[in-house]
Amino acid sequence: MIYCGMCRAEVDERIEERPETILVRGEEIEVNSRVAVCPQCGEDLIDEELEAANLGAAYDAYRVRHHLLSPRDISETRQKYGLSQRALAKLLGWGEITIHRYESGAIQDSAHETVLRLIKEPANMKQVLEESRTALSAEIATKLEGKLDEMLADREVSQFESLLEKLCSTGSPSEANGFREFDVEKLEESVLYFVSHVKNAFKTKLNKLLWYADFLSYRTSSRSITGSAYVAATHGPVPKNYDLLLGEMIRKGLVRATEVEFPNGTCGELLEPNREPNMSLFNGVEQACMGKVAREFHYCTASDIRKRSHLERAYTSTYEEEGQWNGIPYSLAETLSLSM
Repeated sequence: MIYCGMCRAEVDERIEERPETILVRGEEIEVNSRVAVCPQCGEDLIDEELEAANLGAAYDAYRVRHHLLSPRDISETRQKYGLSQRALAKLLGWGEITIHRYESGAIQDSAHETVLRLIKEPANMKQVLEESRTALSAEIATKLEGKLDEMLADREVSQFESLLEKLCSTGSPSEANGFREFDVEKLEESVLYFVSHVKNAFKTKLNKLLWYADFLSYRTSSRSITGSAYVAATHGPVPKNYDLLLGEMIRKGLVRATEVEFPNGTCGELLEPNREPNMSLFNGVEQACMGKVAREFHYCTASDIRKRSHLERAYTSTYEEEGQWNGIPYSLAETLSLSM
C-alpha cells in the first residue's frame, strides 16, 4: 500500500514500465523505468525503492557507456585481498567511507577508476602495499603481503603450465599424434602407472614404455592413449618435449627422481611414484595396452628396451644417424613387434 495525494487514501499501487531520461553527471541516460501509479486516478506515486532502482539502472548504463568498474567488480577486488572497505580506503589514501560509497552504487571519479583497475592486478597491489604499508596495522599488512606472494606464485606456475602446454601441444588429431589431441593429464597418469608397475623405471626406459603403449593402443583401436607425438632420437623413440614434461612432474611432486651410478661409471635417473595413478582416465583398451607393455618389459633394463626399440621398423625407417630427429608416424604401429 502507498499513499495517493490526489485520492487522499492508501492504495495498491500499479507498476508501469516506461522510457525515462535521467541525468547522470550532466549526461542524458535513457532507461526503462518502473513507476508506481495509482490504480484509481492514474497519478504517478512516490515509491522511494523504485526510484532508487531506476537511478541505479541509469548509473549502470552510465558505467557501461564509460567502461567503468561496477560496484560488484570493486567489491570482488577488495574481497580477493581479504581487506575491509575501511582498510582498502586507508591503503589507497582515500576517505574512509569512499570504498563503501562505491560498492553501494556511487560512481567513482576517473582518477579513482584508474587506481581501482590497477590494483586488480596483484603485482600492482603489491607495489601499493610497499609504498603505503604504514597505513595498515602490522598484522593486516603482513597478512596481505602473504596473500599477494601466494597469488603471484600461483600466477607464475599457471603461466609456466600454459607455456608448457603450448610447447608440448601436438596440434589437432592427426596421424602424428594418434588421432588424439595431446592430453597432459593422461600422460602424467601413464607415467605414474609405469613407474608403479615395472622394475628399473629409469628415465630412458620410461620413454620407451610410453611409446610402446601409445603405439600398441593405436594398433588396437586406431587411437593413441596420450596424444603424444614421438621422434626417433639417438637412443630410441621419445615423446616430444619429454624432458620438459618429466621435469614438470618432478616439480609438482608427482614422481621423484634419484640419480643412480652404474658399475661402468655412467649414471641414470630412477623414477618412483609419490601416489597411485588415476586409472579412471583410461578406457578398457587403454588399460589393457598399458598392462601388456608393463608385463612385457617388467624386468627389462633401460639398455634392454632400448635395443628392442632400435629393432622396430617404426624406428629404423624414420631414424637418421647424425640427422634431425624425425617424427614417427602412428601408421607404422602395425609393424610393432608387440600386439594384443
